[in-house]
Amino acid sequence: MTLEEWKQKFLPIELGPDYRPRSSQCFMYNVTEQNLPLYLSGALPPPPPPPDPNNPFFIPPCTTCNYCEAVEKWDYDFSEMDSTAVTDNDWVCEKQKRATDLFTLGVVGLIIGTAIFSLIADFFVSIFAMQS
Repeated sequence: MTLEEWKQKFLPIELGPDYRPRSSQCFMYNVTEQNLPLYLSGALPPPPPPPDPNNPFFIPPCTTCNYCEAVEKWDYDFSEMDSTAVTDNDWVCEKQKRATDLFTLGVVGLIIGTAIFSLIADFFVSIFAMQS
């Protein structure tokens, strides 16, 4: 079984950020070892229908049905970097906005720190300049 065949069999289809159907990154069909032969033979009920690409407001039903379950274990590709805040804390799926929030807070801290420390530096430089 190729990777694409596996994705089609075991991952539900969801709408991506570009409103195009793609394999889910956060959910997979709840198939156990006991019901795997039945699932592969087609004896189990079919999975929920894929999203309609003509209707971008269609919400895939997989996130609310008991046929799917959230992925709880993640395997990361460390070939290009060792670890990041995302890989250390599993900031994926419903927690994926935390990485953006962390970057935003860092930039806000940089702006505030630049303003405060430049004022402090100007104050002390002007005191030393007046004394000399």
